[in-house]
This record gives sequence, C-alpha cells and structure tokens, in this order.
Amino acid sequence: MADQCQRIVFFLKKFYSGKKYSSRDLFNMIPEEFGQVSLRTIQRDLLVLQEMEPGLESERKGREIYYYLSRDYRSHAMPFNVSASQLLSFYVLKAHLKTFEGTMIEEELISLKSLLERIAPADVFSLESLFWDKNIGNYNYFHHDAILRRVIDAISKKKWVEVSYNTSNKGIINKFVCSLVKLFAYAGSIYTIAYVPHHDSHIALALQMIEEVIEAKGDFGKIPEFDFNSWAINRFGVFFGRPENVLIKIQSDYAHYFVNRFWHQSQQFSYDNNGDLLLKLRVPLAKDFISWILSWGEVMTVIKPVELIKEINLKLTNTLKNYE
Repeated sequence: MADQCQRIVFFLKKFYSGKKYSSRDLFNMIPEEFGQVSLRTIQRDLLVLQEMEPGLESERKGREIYYYLSRDYRSHAMPFNVSASQLLSFYVLKAHLKTFEGTMIEEELISLKSLLERIAPADVFSLESLFWDKNIGNYNYFHHDAILRRVIDAISKKKWVEVSYNTSNKGIINKFVCSLVKLFAYAGSIYTIAYVPHHDSHIALALQMIEEVIEAKGDFGKIPEFDFNSWAINRFGVFFGRPENVLIKIQSDYAHYFVNRFWHQSQQFSYDNNGDLLLKLRVPLAKDFISWILSWGEVMTVIKPVELIKEINLKLTNTLKNYE
C-alpha cells in the first residue's frame, strides 16, 4: 500500500501541473522514480485514484485515454479523499521528507511537500521516532480505521479529548481527558503520545488499545509544548521508569554493529582490554529494554546493575523450563 500511495502522490503532483497524461505516459515516468512496475499496475493505480478523486477526468484521443484535472478543480478542490490508513501513510511520508531538509534535493521536494500539506495538514507523526524503532513485526490496524482517523483529527486540531483505553486483557476500560500530541511507531505498533492534565505528564497509548475518542467538554488549560527527545530520556522504548546506570559487554565480533547505531541518548562506548565493546546506558529496567537484551543472546553480557542481572537470569531460567 505504501508504494501505491507514493505513486498516487506522484501522479497527483503531475496532474496538478495542469497537463494531461495517459497511463503509458505515467508508465514511462515511473521507473526513474520508483523502479519498474507493469502498465497494468499503473492502470489500477489510476482506477483507485479516480475512485478517491472524482475530479480526475478523462478523454479519449485515438487509442489512448488521457487523464487530467480541470483548472477550476485544481484551484478549489482538496486533492482527494483518503482512508485513515492512507492518511497515516501521507503523514509518515511528510515526516520522512523532513529528513532531507538542508540537502541538495530539498528544493525538488517543495512542490510535493506543498501538496502533502493540503492532503495531510499539520505535523502528526513524530519525526524523531522515524529511526527509533529497534524491533520487527507489525500490528494489523484494519479494524481500527475510525479510531485512527479520530486520533489524527485530535492531534492536527489540538483538541482536548476523552479517551476510553483498554488497560489490560481483562477488558478494564479507563476514561480520562488528554491532549493527543504525536504519533510514533515502535515494535510494529502505532502509539500516540498523550498529555494528561490530571497527572501533568505525557504517556504513550497503543492505538489498538484505544476504544473511543470523543471531544472533551470543559476548559483544561493550555496544552504544553512537547519535545520527543526529552520525553524519550526516561524510556528505552515505550515503557516509562526510573533510569538506572547500565553497563553491557558486547563481543568484539559484533562491536561494529553497535557503534554505528543510535540506541539511546545516554549511550557511551568504550573497549576493554580484550577488545570487547562496553556500552554504558542510563535507562529504565523496563520490559522492552530487557527483551532487547535477551534478543541478542550470547552476544551481550550485562555487567551491572545486579538487579538487571538477576532479572535476566530469571527470564532465561523460566525460558529453559519451557523446553524441559
């Protein structure tokens, strides 16, 4: 879907220039931008675009059908209607485009950024979190379209909302007023960061656990500014906790993999006398951090704190019992 969204945005950029294009014209442009696809794929893309954008007109010239947007439509209409999942894709694309600011291709992206701003106004997806995810896998949000759309609306319009949140697998629902400030992706799931005035703090809410989002009634004060990096200091991943000083030894054969990557704002690297890499962190001993350590197996050895070593031993012991 992401590839198709990018192609459709590319097509719209061309159509908004006022020119007319056939499916073959667009087919010839695609390889340079996105790699080779079939003419039939381009034709399917145009059919999807026509369904989403009734302003896309067509006319036959000989054996070819040419597509275009009229001048009146280009000047007055919103680009097109999209589903919530497609809208999220546009917001993610907007965030990615910001990583090119200050580069030689920034000027080439101006018109695309302008078009995306019309489709997906405001900054909803956290730029800082684009390369923050340290895990794999993804959650299927097919049945969460309505919630996703309400979350995006609340973020972009800076509204106070009442969220109904499923806090456990027992179906316990908590309701609270908050301001949703950003989206981010982690471990294959989408989260929204919410400022809760009752606790004067920002928390992470898993999108799939949100049961309802409705506009809140009342005055809850000014929504404070949010800084993702400051918020993430007290987290390795999603879970909040009191930061602890951690020292991890990494086998020398794998050192190159770690020193060239960002893991946490507090990271510091050094080497011991045997050439093994030492990684210092100040992070909460939360379950996502412990899972990250366990995922590396024998590559990592926790040196301190003792509390973390005991927790790792317990996890490994319980794991081995599953195979007895």
